[in-house]
Order: sequence, then structure tokens, then C-alpha cells
Amino acid sequence: MSGVSGTRHRTGKGEIVPRKYELEIARREFFAALWELVPESMEPLYQMDWLISSEIGTKWERAVLILGRWLESYRLTDLWGCDPLRYLPNAGSLSGRSGLDRPVSIYEGRDRKRDQEMQDGVTVIMPGQSPYVMRNGMFRDSDSYVVLVAHLLYSDDEYEEWPGDADIGEFDPRADTEDQAVARILPVLERRLRYGLQGIKSQDRAGDTVPTRALPSRHHFEWTVRYQVLGETIRHIAESDDIEQKTVSTNIRKVAELIGLTLRQPDKGGRPRKLRTRTISRKRTETPVN
Repeated sequence: MSGVSGTRHRTGKGEIVPRKYELEIARREFFAALWELVPESMEPLYQMDWLISSEIGTKWERAVLILGRWLESYRLTDLWGCDPLRYLPNAGSLSGRSGLDRPVSIYEGRDRKRDQEMQDGVTVIMPGQSPYVMRNGMFRDSDSYVVLVAHLLYSDDEYEEWPGDADIGEFDPRADTEDQAVARILPVLERRLRYGLQGIKSQDRAGDTVPTRALPSRHHFEWTVRYQVLGETIRHIAESDDIEQKTVSTNIRKVAELIGLTLRQPDKGGRPRKLRTRTISRKRTETPVN
């Protein structure tokens, strides 16, 4: 069994992402490993893709039947709602589904609706008091939150100042140099700014988000395919890759949890039965499948 790259990617560049986004990119990794290790598993889906894209009177029921048998045969019934067609290479040539579809946006779930327009000339102090900032703290028509001077006006629990106190220090040019004052005051500004940024982060976390993290290694997705789809035992995988069984088992469980897959019972192994599919001659020219 040939190995695949052990490169690990993160689920995002920031601190949090929607769970839906994390699920999407993890399933992409799983299906990429599946197509590489079990290339014959693509054929029934290409057949289904053709049925869905056929002329009026589409054979939808038959396509759904093929998908159901495919998911059962490869022990992937938990992934029924993920539409495996979208992960097929060049699948877009027929039904319009494409393996190159963009994953769910990391901004999934954010409210970008406009507030009622505010009057011009209002000083930018708090969200909603500016025609450029919405009441939820986001720039209008943007996916980003705005950081305001107002965030510096609020103290954290380390301060005895009343909320809104703008005093951030003192400066006596007869006793201090400018550089000395800057060095003393900047930490105060940083603490207040971080306090404001933490508030923005807490607000964004209120949705269905999870912390960003490294995806499992591609090897771990491969092990999951070998165990779940090809029916290999944990012991066989560990021996063939010269690694401890506990390591293989633990990482297969992590991948399964990440993509929403119920693992088969160890005593129900064996290579999945081959689907009986009738070859359908396609009636129009399409891009060859690599």
C-alpha cells in the first residue's frame, strides 16, 4: 500500500471557524484519500452523476438508490447528507457539481444586514453611531469587525477607573521625556485594546464556532479509509506502517469524530462487496475523467 503525504494543514488562519467549515475541509481530505486508495469507488458516483444530469424525466430515484447502495457498501452511511459527488474530480462536466467547489465560508453565520442609515457627521465612537459601522460592530458590507477608539475607553478588572474613563496616564514634560511617557503609556493602551479585542472575539464565538486546529495528518485519513472502507484491521495497518496499534486506533477515531463517521465494529471486517452497476453509455461529449 503506497503512502501519502504526512503534511498537516490547519482549519483556519485565525482563532475560530464555523464547525460547518471545519467539517467541510476535513471531509475533502477524507474523500481525497478515498479516491487515491480506492479509485474504483468513483465509478458508481460518476454513473449517478450522469443520471442526475440526464434530460427531462431525470432518473432521480435510481440515482438515489445507487448512492444508498454505495454508502452502505463502503460503510459510509453516516455521510449521506454530504453529497460525495461534489468531491469527485471533474464531476462538474455533467451535473454541475464540481470537486472544485469552494468550501463553506469562514464567515458562515455572520450577520451582514444593513442597519438603518445614520445621519452624516456623527463622530465614530460606538457601533451604530456611524454610517460606516453597524450595531453588531461590523463594517458595513464587510465580513470584518471594526476596532474603535471606544475599545480603549473601557477598563478591565485590573483598573479602578469607571467605564468610559479616557485617562490613560500622565505626562509632565518638565519631568519626563516624550520617549519615557510613550514607554509608560503604551502598555496601558495595549491592555485596553486587548480587552476590546477579547470582547469582539467573545461576540463572534456566540455562533456555532470551534477553535482552529491542525487537521489530522493525511496518513490518518488514509488509515481511516483502509479500516472503514477496505476492511483492514488495526493490527494489519500498524504492522504495514511499522507503528503502534494504539497510535493507529486513536487517530482513526479522531478522524471519524471530525468528519461525523461511525466506525465499523472490528469483528465485521473484510473488503466491501463490489457494487453491481450497469455501464451507461453517455449520450453527449464530456470532459474525460482523469
